[in-house]
Amino acid sequence: MKKTALHNALHSKVTYWIVLSLTAALLAGTAIDKGLNHHIFAIQLKLVPFAPFKWAAPVLSKAVPAIHALLVIGLFIERLPRIGAVRQRAIRAATGLFSVYALYITGMLIAYTKAELPCTCGGIHTAFGWWLQLLINVILASGCYQAWRIGRRRPHTTLVHAPNHSIHLLTN
Repeated sequence: MKKTALHNALHSKVTYWIVLSLTAALLAGTAIDKGLNHHIFAIQLKLVPFAPFKWAAPVLSKAVPAIHALLVIGLFIERLPRIGAVRQRAIRAATGLFSVYALYITGMLIAYTKAELPCTCGGIHTAFGWWLQLLINVILASGCYQAWRIGRRRPHTTLVHAPNHSIHLLTN
């Protein structure tokens, strides 16, 4: 079966919104959990066997949930005057965030035993092991990168339902 431009556009649009929805749900969950329990998050950060986390724990315990919340908001704002493509920037930032988390987890798994590593994740991640968290972060970083590429490639693509119930692809 030959793929058409309409099929590709539908597939890209569905992929884009699935990645955005999953990313927003995960970031919102961790932002709420870490934001409501920032004092516990600060204590957990102080237990991480990496010196900068010990002295930066009070700041990080408030900054991380705020960054997650800002990214969630940014994922649902297409454009703003004078700022431009907010969603694309939020997707790029989420790609970087998940990549940094994956590198952090990889470094910690290499340097320390699992018994030495406290889980500071928050949200649904607390139920996962370190290897699954690493896998999830790599998948989310890859998915966000792909969504960023889709959004960059087709910034003004619209699917329109015609009166005769057919679907047309409009590009500006």
